[in-house]
Amino acid sequence: MAYSIKPGHGVALVTLVAFDPQPRCEGLEYTRRIPMPDGTVLDEGPFFRLMWDYFETAAAYQAVLTLSGLISAKSALVTVTGPDENYNESRFNATIIKPRTGQDISRRNFYIRGIMLLCRDLVEL
Repeated sequence: MAYSIKPGHGVALVTLVAFDPQPRCEGLEYTRRIPMPDGTVLDEGPFFRLMWDYFETAAAYQAVLTLSGLISAKSALVTVTGPDENYNESRFNATIIKPRTGQDISRRNFYIRGIMLLCRDLVEL
């Protein structure tokens, strides 16, 4: 699956720009899962995490932030591709959250490490 993104909601798939380097993603998750009395399950708050182990330069990290609309913001509305419940590639409207320097990411041995962009409030298109 190639992950791609562009600021703004409802952006056409052909205009999304692929991340370089590509992140990894463990799949679609939910903030809460509620078993209903009739046996169905209600999933609330869908999200997924786009993760990179490290960037060799600050410029590479900043390029990902710029692509995501986060270079000068803590969050942004985006259209992003990611996994659905069955790991099919899907397009979502989302709010993407910038990691906190020193808490969510760190710099060790000159590399920026442990980068995670949270894509929440997902609405599949």
